[in-house]
Amino acid sequence: MSGRGKSLGAMVVAVGAAVLLAGCDSTSSNSGPTPSNSQPAVTTTAAAAITSAGGATASAGGENSNTGVESATAAPAPAQQPVTAAPVALWDPCGISEADITEQGFRPDSREVLTDDSGDKSCRWQSLTGNSEFTIVSTRQTLQDLLQSGRYVDFDPLPVGDRAAYRYRAAQDTNKIGCYIGIPVPGGLVAFVTRNPKPDAPQEPCVAARRLSGALVGYLP
Repeated sequence: MSGRGKSLGAMVVAVGAAVLLAGCDSTSSNSGPTPSNSQPAVTTTAAAAITSAGGATASAGGENSNTGVESATAAPAPAQQPVTAAPVALWDPCGISEADITEQGFRPDSREVLTDDSGDKSCRWQSLTGNSEFTIVSTRQTLQDLLQSGRYVDFDPLPVGDRAAYRYRAAQDTNKIGCYIGIPVPGGLVAFVTRNPKPDAPQEPCVAARRLSGALVGYLP
């Protein structure tokens, strides 16, 4: 073979080797993961993350739901207020019969109904001679109220019939022209009060008050 022929042969071999190497590089490059093949993996990972987050959201939603159930629990019923009994009606002394008033030495036609802001029920009569007066007061005040008020003094227990009673005077009555006989009753007190505005009254006021209360105690409740 001539020298030219050898050179041509060497060139053909070199070209073939280059083609073979290029093919190997292409095969090696194609054997790795392509960008398009890697995307599904990323997508799958993201989907898993979303699914996990969705589970957490559902769990959180469950907790919120439970919380809602707890907050919807019915509140306990309010305690019932105690029932307060109605106050006892005051006895009205103005209902005493005219015959009984006359029998005790007082004029029925002189009856005077006394009213004030206290709500007490009171009636007053003048004596036949005009030198004394007699008042009956029906009040919600108790004997303890009178003691604490400081307006009355000289309290002494003095039963009237089979009823407990107390004799006392007004603190301002320094001349002792009046006297009280107080008898406790349901819901308060009834006071029989005598007053001698004139010195020629037939009886000392406390003696008169005790006599009148003993004669009329049967009217009390």
